Amino acid sequence: VVLHEAVKQYGTGAEIASRLNEKLFGKLKAPVKRIGGAFSAVPMANALEQAWIPNKDAIADAVRSAVNWKG
Repeated sequence: VVLHEAVKQYGTGAEIASRLNEKLFGKLKAPVKRIGGAFSAVPMANALEQAWIPNKDAIADAVRSAVNWKG
């Protein structure tokens, strides 16, 4: 699971996930999961920014799906 506090697409986390997939394809027990912010500008209002940032439930769900993956 690759997590970063930026948009999920096209960022540092996407590059890390891509490199992991390239180097470890066939060796990983589950696909690489990416977690990041929504594909939009970061909201300036604090309440909206907190909703935009990945939360602990989204992170826990991604980790559970990777651990329980049955390919």
